[in-house]
Amino acid sequence: MNQQPKVSVIVPIYNVEPYLDRCMQSLIHQTLKDIEIILVDDGSPDRCPQMCDEYAKQDSRIKVIHKVNRGLGYARNSGLEISQGEYVTFIDSDDYIDLKAYKTVCELMDSENLDELRFSCNRFKNDKSHSPLKYTSHPIIISDKKNIELIALCIFDTPKQKYAIYEWGGSSCMAVFRRKIIEEKQLRFVSEREYISEDYIFNFEFYLHSNKIGYLDSTFYHYRINPNSLTRKINLDAIKKAEKYARHIEKMITQDYKMPTHNTIFGMGYYVRALRSNMKFVFLSDLSISTKYSWFKEQINTEYCKYVSKTYPYKDLPIKQKLCYKAIINGNFILSYLIIVLFSKIRKNKFK
Repeated sequence: MNQQPKVSVIVPIYNVEPYLDRCMQSLIHQTLKDIEIILVDDGSPDRCPQMCDEYAKQDSRIKVIHKVNRGLGYARNSGLEISQGEYVTFIDSDDYIDLKAYKTVCELMDSENLDELRFSCNRFKNDKSHSPLKYTSHPIIISDKKNIELIALCIFDTPKQKYAIYEWGGSSCMAVFRRKIIEEKQLRFVSEREYISEDYIFNFEFYLHSNKIGYLDSTFYHYRINPNSLTRKINLDAIKKAEKYARHIEKMITQDYKMPTHNTIFGMGYYVRALRSNMKFVFLSDLSISTKYSWFKEQINTEYCKYVSKTYPYKDLPIKQKLCYKAIINGNFILSYLIIVLFSKIRKNKFK
């Protein structure tokens, strides 16, 4: 391997013993051989720490960090601290990547001098249940700073239909980044334990420091819908974290990056999406109806929720989201419950 590997792949690992080998085989056998694989054992309680050490003994391209558990965001930061690649990317240890992915991506980044290149993913529950996720149907390269700024804002929300073309997603696993920018701007992940989404802020800031970015309409990443994933756990306090996160987004937009104040609707939109998403988890849970009702009323009566209800341009939302939003903001528990449960069942049947 050259002194500087072409790409560093950072793999946070926690309690994924049944899935780790599939992930590792997809990395070890990449057609791009000039690769650095950084395994971050985040205090995993299973056999993953020993497995990491065994992989490192078998392949000199693999580095292992053992650390006290602090969560996904900080685990990625630990990997960034020792990464050496010209480019850097991330993969969750219960997922896997196509064998040709990083060679294809890095070659295009080299030829087009891209700071970031994103690609599509396939979501799966098992080998027979798949759901592709694509943001565009053709490759795109963008160097216009205003368009890059809109893509950054649309990580959080697309409050109007006209912004839909700028929605490229905010997953750090579905992109390869130029590491020089990360180090020069000292970009790091926040803790998902504090801000819910460790990905979005990192990607938002990286976009704003980029000069040229691209999207490749290739389904390279395979995302496992893991019932044990943190994102699928019921958390009755999640909306409070979403509010804190939305306020932080608004601060970044108006104070840190000096954007116009009307762009704060993108932060509010993140909160609106989180409100709808968490209501789905709570409404579909085994909690009693009375508990669900009390929780619902608590969420819609907060100061921030009332502020958003007066400011957010909900009339520009797609019809299903608009109906759901109006029911929630108007405090109609029964209608909100019926809409969310009905749409969830329809979506579930499509995914079978």
